[in-house]
Amino acid sequence: LQMLLPIFNTLTIHPAMLFLLWEMSGMGKDIRMAYFLKKLMLFFFDWCFNFTLRLYGNMPYATFYCGGPICKMTEFRMQIGVLALHAIVYSFNIIGFVMFGWESEDALEIGRVGHAFCGNYKVNVEECELKWMSDRGGRLFVYGAFGDPQYFKTGMFSSHGRSLCVNGFISELKMLGVTLLLIGPIPIILTIDSVRWLNTYRKVSMSNRTHQMTTQLLSVFLWQVRRFL
Repeated sequence: LQMLLPIFNTLTIHPAMLFLLWEMSGMGKDIRMAYFLKKLMLFFFDWCFNFTLRLYGNMPYATFYCGGPICKMTEFRMQIGVLALHAIVYSFNIIGFVMFGWESEDALEIGRVGHAFCGNYKVNVEECELKWMSDRGGRLFVYGAFGDPQYFKTGMFSSHGRSLCVNGFISELKMLGVTLLLIGPIPIILTIDSVRWLNTYRKVSMSNRTHQMTTQLLSVFLWQVRRFL
């Protein structure tokens, strides 16, 4: 059913949204383009997560199961991991750059680089709780210790015959900081620009009803920003 969902959406929901967007002639070009780009993103995510990759979380186990066609057609978990990484959060590319530098086809390397986890992938996937998922034909990604995937970790790992000491806490804090520096200014700038434009429209001479609607819109927007912060 999940694999049929993007096909149904492509034939019904997505064309309907594009048609409504096309019919709104009073909308500004910049706003129309923003909605169009957002619609393309939703279309991409729909096919990516419901058909191509089909990722499932397996809490409390620190694993992801990929049951899509790409995961079943290839044995190269590293390439699948890179594709999933860029598809999920394209702006969060720090881990991706590191992963490209590792010569490995084992999903465990992704966990080591991205989440500083030390373990045995082949042994873990043979556990009775996880083996049935591997037998379905998809790919199982292990990225943390069973039961505590949310914790920062520190450990000594061995890769390709050489030891590698990784401080997981410091590494993840660095990646978090770089990510915030990259994506943080965008919503801040957009928020400031939105408030500026709403204030401008509120001061323009217009009917009382339009003035009240603009004031209410600005109040709701500022309330949402405060709740978000």
